Amino acid sequence: MNHRIEELLIRLKALADESRLSLLRLLNQQEYSVGELSERVNLGEPTVSHHLSRLREAGFVTLRAAGNQRFYRINESGLAYFKKLIA
Repeated sequence: MNHRIEELLIRLKALADESRLSLLRLLNQQEYSVGELSERVNLGEPTVSHHLSRLREAGFVTLRAAGNQRFYRINESGLAYFKKLIA
């Protein structure tokens, strides 16, 4: 399979989940911790962490550590690359 198609499929699979799309909508507004996201989407922190991990692997979000807290935000360059893949 074409490498570009494989990369696109990885990203599309990451987006093919209602919870992950909800997380992306929130992160598009501002940076959040796992706990804050958990409260907003009404999911447990381990579940939110799992979804964020998938989104991070696909290049849609970035992680910033501050002490024991982890903060996530939209990865603008990752979104730009995704747009390039689908073009």
